[in-house]
Amino acid sequence: MLVQTAQIEGTTRSQYDGLLASGWFRGTGVLYRSELVCIDEQVFAVQHIRLPLHGFSPNKKQRKILRTNDGMFRCTIGTPSCDDRKEELYQGHIKKFKAFVHHTLNDMINGPRYDAEIETRELCVYHGDELVAVSYFDIGENSMASILCLYDRSYSKFSLGHYTMLKEMEFAMSESLEYYYPGYVLDMPSSFDYKLTIGKCEWLSNDRNWYPQDSFIRPISQGDIIRGKMAELRVRLTILGYDIQYHIYPYFTIGQVMVDRGDLVSLPCFFSFYAHNMLVAASYDPVLSMFVVFDIQEADDLEFTQHLELSDDYRENAIYELRVLKTNFYTSLYKFQAGTASIFQQKEDEQYA
Repeated sequence: MLVQTAQIEGTTRSQYDGLLASGWFRGTGVLYRSELVCIDEQVFAVQHIRLPLHGFSPNKKQRKILRTNDGMFRCTIGTPSCDDRKEELYQGHIKKFKAFVHHTLNDMINGPRYDAEIETRELCVYHGDELVAVSYFDIGENSMASILCLYDRSYSKFSLGHYTMLKEMEFAMSESLEYYYPGYVLDMPSSFDYKLTIGKCEWLSNDRNWYPQDSFIRPISQGDIIRGKMAELRVRLTILGYDIQYHIYPYFTIGQVMVDRGDLVSLPCFFSFYAHNMLVAASYDPVLSMFVVFDIQEADDLEFTQHLELSDDYRENAIYELRVLKTNFYTSLYKFQAGTASIFQQKEDEQYA
């Protein structure tokens, strides 16, 4: 499966360490692992990284950031809370977030935990009495996972995002934790690469083992395969004479996790076109390792998706298909080419039966 979810209920600190080490991360009230993300008008594979804390020491640039900012700001670490100032910082960052976002900081931070032992802490950075940055992180038995950082944009020159990571790492080492998880990067250069500046990270390979950055050779990812296969499919469909339109489908995750709904579309991108006056889609199925064709209809019974807040990247770009889709037939491109007329005659017979 490209996406997996698990209930957070009852998760112990030791279990959370194991989940982080296997490529899982925490959302609000759920644990999940995804091989793919749909952002920046593309489908990317996720590459998990972590920093071993034993023997870590800041480099020259990091020491300068710490020296400058420690002399100017005051930091506190405590239990997460929400107030007007923190909410103001959160709303100032929403436009930077990608994919699906929470309406408020409170929705994100104070989601249900269901008695999980995972402990979340809050790092606050003050200039005098004014809060200028806040970050949130989870603590397991021997690991720390960075969750979110917010800062006042008027203090951008002080590298507060990098500074809060360094202060989180300082705290982790003071607690004798072994690993710091800054999140993931993508399988192509992206804005996520700032996480690689913290130090010599380990990389999680396809075999679920961690390798030092210096010796890691990135394998071919699902993102590589899907991007390459979709380029090939574009050529095939064009040669067949179809007028195609490319779509990125972020809600593929719903089709992946709702296993009882086999009719939901579960692929992250597709080409749409008309055949025999019916709108259909073609894509590459990485599980079946073949090109497929299917009809597309809105799954309007899944009303809960209306409560998901969409990032500007999603709302302002027509390349994203932002309806939840279902399908009534699903066949290989080869069979579709061989029996197009019979497929659509069958669907027409079913429609008027």
